[in-house]
Amino acid sequence: MAQQTPNPAPTGSSLGSNPVSSQDSNMRYPNQKYFEREFDMRRLVNGEVDGSDYYSDAMGVANCLYASSDGKVSPLVGGPLSDDPGYSHLSKAMRKSSACLRGTNPAIAFFVGAALAEKSVLAEHDSLPPRAMTLNMDVAEPFYTPASGSLTIDHVGRCLAVFSPGLAEDVLKTKVGSESEKSALDKAYSSTPECGVSKAPEKIPALMQRAAIAYGLEAWMRESAS
Repeated sequence: MAQQTPNPAPTGSSLGSNPVSSQDSNMRYPNQKYFEREFDMRRLVNGEVDGSDYYSDAMGVANCLYASSDGKVSPLVGGPLSDDPGYSHLSKAMRKSSACLRGTNPAIAFFVGAALAEKSVLAEHDSLPPRAMTLNMDVAEPFYTPASGSLTIDHVGRCLAVFSPGLAEDVLKTKVGSESEKSALDKAYSSTPECGVSKAPEKIPALMQRAAIAYGLEAWMRESAS
């Protein structure tokens, strides 16, 4: 199939909307821990609290799940725009491997899934090209373009993964909540005009942007390899 010139992503984005509106807590048990997760997730999405510790704890859970699954974690990732937005597979794995839940903060599936995506990408793709050299737009464009409705940070994360895989990966190589993470995010946005976002959206917490990139890059590595 012929290679095509990339077209810019839609620019009329609504990046101030909740990027995980239907996935906020995801482990829906009618008990105190569920309500704690629900409350914590809403505060994190709204930028009311610093979520770096939550993400860091999620990485610990992800490392444990990755080891116990022999690295076969793609079916567990789930997440926005995936076939498992409710994290049913991940929730089952977390219940089965309860010994992995050792962090001080509640294990929120959204962040554990993102951390698993990071772990998978960094383990399997050590050095991606900063910018995509060639793209099959018949595959790429439907991957990052909203089928209907508004553009969200999840679509932008996918767009960055498609056009600037190495720059997206650079974000995942930084420490959560660090200045280097902020710099890597700014560079990824400013270097990827196709996505229609010139700088990091101020109203969206950096950890949500990082998560969108992690989910997008993990999904694109699988999609483009198939």
